[in-house]
Amino acid sequence: MSISADTVTTSFLSLRRNTDIMAVDPDASTPLPGGWHPLATHDWSDARALETSLCAALEELDTVHGEVVLYEYVDVEAVRDALDPGAMRGVSEVRFDYDTYEVRVSMDGTIAVR
Repeated sequence: MSISADTVTTSFLSLRRNTDIMAVDPDASTPLPGGWHPLATHDWSDARALETSLCAALEELDTVHGEVVLYEYVDVEAVRDALDPGAMRGVSEVRFDYDTYEVRVSMDGTIAVR
């Protein structure tokens, strides 16, 4: 099951890069099945925000210059609520379009694009 950007309400979110909030995937050069390229892994046990992890990961993309503005593309609070490991909602991933990419956030914290 996945939630697209069309199914969530937009909220205000605009953060600058903070690379201390996520673990960089050591296998990022190896595409995942389906052509997905892992960018980072969000640590759900960390108190830092998912939106901070997403902004930092997306700023690594070639087409992104400057500040990442997520609220135009996705309601990050809805993504966080859907994937929260303690929520037991049965959602395994959320996908949304960002710039020219499709972004996938998995319940294990993997942030990937294709």
